[in-house]
Amino acid sequence: MSMNFDRAAGYYDATRGYRPEIGSAIAKSLAQAVDASAATRFLEIGVGTGRIAIPLEQQGYAITGVDISLGMMARLADKVAELERAGRPVDVTLVEADMQVLPFDDGEYDAVIAAHVFHLVADPIRAALEALRVTAEGGSLLVCADMISGHEPMSVSEKWREIVRDTYGPIPSSAEAADDLLRELRIADPSLSITGLRPVNWHFTTTAANDLENIRQRLWSNTWSLPDDVFAACLQELTRWCLAVFGDRMTDPLPREGEFVIRRVRRDVQ
Repeated sequence: MSMNFDRAAGYYDATRGYRPEIGSAIAKSLAQAVDASAATRFLEIGVGTGRIAIPLEQQGYAITGVDISLGMMARLADKVAELERAGRPVDVTLVEADMQVLPFDDGEYDAVIAAHVFHLVADPIRAALEALRVTAEGGSLLVCADMISGHEPMSVSEKWREIVRDTYGPIPSSAEAADDLLRELRIADPSLSITGLRPVNWHFTTTAANDLENIRQRLWSNTWSLPDDVFAACLQELTRWCLAVFGDRMTDPLPREGEFVIRRVRRDVQ
């Protein structure tokens, strides 16, 4: 079953949002990845609260956004309304739809953006092929994900995935899931060319206490599908690990590097 992010709409921007300069750099990189012009037709599947769509539109591109979460798109609509009240027309069209069955014609868009979404859908291959269906000949599907690295032996999030994997089953990161999908997609359609781009990097800090609390509150989607008893057992083990590894350094700043990864998928033109 595909995940609906209505439950996250109220805190999504606070926990997943990009700083303005990072959002702008990501939008610029996406436009460069497809050699965009003012006439380029963009579609973002899983548009959410617009953390990618708004910066891209602000750089002069019209964009259509699709999502199954009305709550997330309501947040985006509020942002659009705020910009328009400030005298800034915004060319964003929102459509409620399942990415596995897009309500668009074949080849309707020049560039389709899919950021952190394919691991959330029931049938990722079907969704990817559907995205390619609505991509124009010579156009691009941009499969995107954040990759986060740190300097201690293992981050709290990495340890969480390890514990859940050993207890319940694998929960790959969005970047790992995207790479798995692209391998399957290449097998399903050998005519596809896939190019990896890593254009945007940034630095930030977190703490072990903050990361643990985010998991305890089940803010991350990789906690949602776990039965309550499994979640409680995994959380207890993670808490013990954090205390053993970090001790009285639970609130010390931990340096992190974020990287926005773009995988550009194109079908060879015959």
